[in-house]
Amino acid sequence: MILQRYLLKDIFSHTGAVGLVFLLVILASRSIQYLEQVSRGELSLELVFWVILFRLPEFLELIIPFSFFLSIVLVIGRLCSDNEMMILEQNGYSNSRLLKLFILLLKYKFDKKRVILFQLKKFKY
Repeated sequence: MILQRYLLKDIFSHTGAVGLVFLLVILASRSIQYLEQVSRGELSLELVFWVILFRLPEFLELIIPFSFFLSIVLVIGRLCSDNEMMILEQNGYSNSRLLKLFILLLKYKFDKKRVILFQLKKFKY
């Protein structure tokens, strides 16, 4: 139980950090495109913030799964490089047990994400 909390805390902290970086990159690139449209006169400057805000669920729909996958890869890589994976295996955590933990986590996270994003998309227009 303690090891599971340790792994979950590590995965979620990496997910938040990686997701924030990706969100900032996407928002910066999209805001540059929208400001380009403002300079050509195709879009009003007051609408740029609202357009980005309303497109945020679409961005998160792409960012959350990718950042979660990348955080799992980062955590497993850190566990292997710090030789913590050997200690986990010596304490009875096989690769299949870790895989079950990750699959349960994936199922819970994406079922919850699907409900939240569905509710956000209802208010899109």
